Amino acid sequence: MIPPAMHYGVHVSGSYAYMADARSGLHVIDASDLSNPYEVGFYDTPGSAQGVHVSGSYAYVADLNEGLRVIDISDPSNPYEVGFYDTPGSATGVHVSGSYAYVADGGKYLWEESQQALTFKNRKQFTGTAKTTEANG
Repeated sequence: MIPPAMHYGVHVSGSYAYMADARSGLHVIDASDLSNPYEVGFYDTPGSAQGVHVSGSYAYVADLNEGLRVIDISDPSNPYEVGFYDTPGSATGVHVSGSYAYVADGGKYLWEESQQALTFKNRKQFTGTAKTTEANG
């Protein structure tokens, strides 16, 4: 059973659906049987999860005022945070392509890029950079 919540984003990868929930972070749902999906794990992000994108063993979560959170999902039943990037505004969406995470963050400019590296806990290395996309108006 999937708990009631405020789901704002979802990304499906393999037999799992990764849901961004404003109240309780990232939820990992086993969707291998669509007539009986069930939660297998979750990670409560510090902010208000608005969007999620999965790439490889990581879920990238747009976490509103807490920026971009990077969650290791190699064990879907035990996801945990490995890094973050404090975006200048309110992160509401994210998409990963190659070694870049593109974050919809509100603001004044269109496609402004920030080349600051992600900050990772446990001294893990990240080979990419975060790019902040800002829409005018």
